[in-house]
Amino acid sequence: SYTRRDASLTGASYEIWTSTTLEPGSWSKDDGAGQVPGTPDANGVETVVVTLSASPAGGRLYAQVRAVE
Repeated sequence: SYTRRDASLTGASYEIWTSTTLEPGSWSKDDGAGQVPGTPDANGVETVVVTLSASPAGGRLYAQVRAVE
């Protein structure tokens, strides 16, 4: 999970990227990842639960959230 400002307040969208090595150029966009935002608090901050579309290959999988405008 991660926290962010309510997307309706920022106009940004968010993508999930994964890598098994952390090496530059090894990141792939996870188009099948699910993102379920919770209810924003009084400051417009919400917790988003992420479900990745694939299991780690070789036991390691790193995830990254990227804001896109």
